[in-house]
Amino acid sequence: MKASRPRVVSSLRLADKFFDLVLSGVKTSTIRRGIFYFTHNKIPLVSNNRKLNIRVVRLDHGKTFGELAEEDAKRDGFESLEELKGELHRFYPELEDGDPVTIVYFEVDK
Repeated sequence: MKASRPRVVSSLRLADKFFDLVLSGVKTSTIRRGIFYFTHNKIPLVSNNRKLNIRVVRLDHGKTFGELAEEDAKRDGFESLEELKGELHRFYPELEDGDPVTIVYFEVDK
């Protein structure tokens, strides 16, 4: 497993194409390469064209890319683990099975 310095951030970026999945409640988590923490549990979710406030309800730092499972893919709004891993490789081309990931569980802050 590669060493990863934890990052503390105050917002979360998301591709525009995933926003409707968040708003519909299909996407309730997102996965990032590395170890992430947030400055607050209520943060903005932002893309190039959209923004909304979310509440981070849980962070899971206990998995590597290779340990992701079908249920992780479903919560992230994907049809399959293969689809999720393909999309993660699009964002992180060098991602390997032993790399740590953070699963961010969230809900829209109403």
